[in-house]
Amino acid sequence: MASKASQWPSIHEQLEAARAPAGSAYEQLIRNHQDFSILPANEYDPMDLPPWLKVWWRTEHPEIDESNGPVAYPLILERIWEYMRRNPDDPIGAAKSAQGPDAGGPDGRDDDPAHRPPADPEG
Repeated sequence: MASKASQWPSIHEQLEAARAPAGSAYEQLIRNHQDFSILPANEYDPMDLPPWLKVWWRTEHPEIDESNGPVAYPLILERIWEYMRRNPDDPIGAAKSAQGPDAGGPDGRDDDPAHRPPADPEG
């Protein structure tokens, strides 16, 4: 019987499949989320998400309770993944926005000045 670890794609295969530009924040995000041991053995994933994305989601959402069985990944995760692919130098920007009020500062805004629109010079 093959070991559980052998079912996961190598980091090279994952980066290639993700088309992650070398040296990008997207590449680093993928590299940083390789602890597949946190994924349940019996999970149901009809979206066929990459394992690193599942690890990222579960790391960001430790409140997920699977005591009554596996929990499906939210559909918004596909949109977040698409944003990550299109914005390899800021792959988390969409994820913070999609997560709602708790994603940024106390009012839900992203507190990073780099993500704010430019100030109106006339206003």
